[in-house]
Amino acid sequence: MPSRESLDYRRLVRHFSSRLFESDVIAQGGNLSETIVTIVALLAACGIVVGFVTTQEFAHHPHLNAAFREALLWANREFLLSLSMVFTAVLSIVSWDSVFPDRTDCMVLSQMPLRMRTVMAAKLTTLLGAFFITITAANAATGLLFPLMSISSGSLALTYVAHIVSIFAASAFVFFAFLAVQALLIHLLPYRHWKRISAWIQLGALFTVLFGFFLVPPISAPGVLTSAANHRLAALIPSFWFVGLYQTILGTPDPVVHWLARRACLALAACISIALLGYLAGYARHVRKTIEDSGAVSEARKARLGWVKSLLDRWLLNEPRERAVFWFAWRTMVRNRMPRLMLAAYASIGLVYVIDGLASALKQMGGHVLARPNAALGAFPLILPFFLLLGMRVLFTFPVELGANWLFRLADEDDPITPLRAVRKLMVVAGVVPVCAAALPMYAVLWGWQMGFRHVLLSLLIALTLLQMLTTGFHKIPFTCTFMPGKANLKVMFTIYAVAFFIIAFAMINLDLWLISDTARTLKGGLIFAALLAWASWRRRREETGVAARLIYEERANWQLNTLELT
Repeated sequence: MPSRESLDYRRLVRHFSSRLFESDVIAQGGNLSETIVTIVALLAACGIVVGFVTTQEFAHHPHLNAAFREALLWANREFLLSLSMVFTAVLSIVSWDSVFPDRTDCMVLSQMPLRMRTVMAAKLTTLLGAFFITITAANAATGLLFPLMSISSGSLALTYVAHIVSIFAASAFVFFAFLAVQALLIHLLPYRHWKRISAWIQLGALFTVLFGFFLVPPISAPGVLTSAANHRLAALIPSFWFVGLYQTILGTPDPVVHWLARRACLALAACISIALLGYLAGYARHVRKTIEDSGAVSEARKARLGWVKSLLDRWLLNEPRERAVFWFAWRTMVRNRMPRLMLAAYASIGLVYVIDGLASALKQMGGHVLARPNAALGAFPLILPFFLLLGMRVLFTFPVELGANWLFRLADEDDPITPLRAVRKLMVVAGVVPVCAAALPMYAVLWGWQMGFRHVLLSLLIALTLLQMLTTGFHKIPFTCTFMPGKANLKVMFTIYAVAFFIIAFAMINLDLWLISDTARTLKGGLIFAALLAWASWRRRREETGVAARLIYEERANWQLNTLELT
């Protein structure tokens, strides 16, 4: 019969596993397990695609030149290691608030007859379980296919060992590095400062990880990594360390490779030691400080928009209810960590795409590429609003302040148009206007005022059309409605958004550049885009004013009968 401590441990693991996602904001009937399984399936599918792409060259060309084959192997190994590190970093950033118990857990668990070591063991088990599931799902396909297709000589078993050990070592380095940072912050900062600074560290880490993944120079040949000229660069990039570990296990005799492997092992050992020791030492302190500060939330730090707020209230937000929805959604979005982090993730993906394309163009054609219209530089006002609008549309569906639900219901006058109009204005102000305002003077300096104005104008029409399409069928006040996990088909929606992105990225940018090259074409294109905007606006208004149009405060599954909680 299991002991009492063992039973407590198992219950706590189940509890902390459910707390990785907010359970008290899920609508009745929401299928959380289906959503988790879908996310794991998407990771596995991504791994299958990556595994197929990285192995097809070896399968189609079995007799590659030895030097070219070796260079391709080194480049693919670094790519797979970097990709696994990115998955781990995203997991660590998303689960940042779950590393230590939140205020609810601290208040409840501290009053129960539980040993601190049991609670800490359950928390670490949950985090490590999420880590292993993520890494296994993302790397299962590549771990099976890549060593099998890349082996040319030596032991197949050794190739599999080198691949699996290197992948898990690189991923563990990232996982424990994030844990070590949080543990050190717990010891070095007061509780309130820790909460504030850790939020900015999350944002900085997200941008750093994505920018680093796309902008790290590739290993085009084994000699590039082992060259003395690149010694400092290799010493700064962690993925290169674990390439050295990979090659060392395979038996590469180069001393630089062995030095990188030692650096990888030392970094991994240091991160694990600091993370575990800091976590164990800081856990009790965190629980105590959380309880002490549970009722001391400062309201002194508020955003002061000054004349900007007055200007928007006077000229843009005409009705009180419209102002209430606008400023409620804005303040919730910028003051709460998870919405801010989600929006930053979408923005960083767009920025990485634009900067990566621009860096490639500069490398190929030099600095004079900035002086004439081109797709790499012209993508900025088209790509970034796409990701910002899409990010806001997604995060508006997740609840943050359910307590405001009843207040908006009391103010509901069966008029869904006014709150939804406020939501669209917020998306324009936060996702379209800043980008266009920054792009206009930049293009005016580089391309001239006339060409820059044409490009920004057409980009603005395209962004507003996209806004109308994204908000068609949206009937929620942001952050106030419980969501229905498993209701959305993530596999289908991911495909739709991916296809839409590539259409904008490849077709719309080149079409826009072709139109702005001539005044007559710009006028005709502007009229066509204005007509598309008018059609999308009409379609959205017709849907909003339909018979079934109403605001949704509690999401329900479409395929279930409303049982009134009787069954």
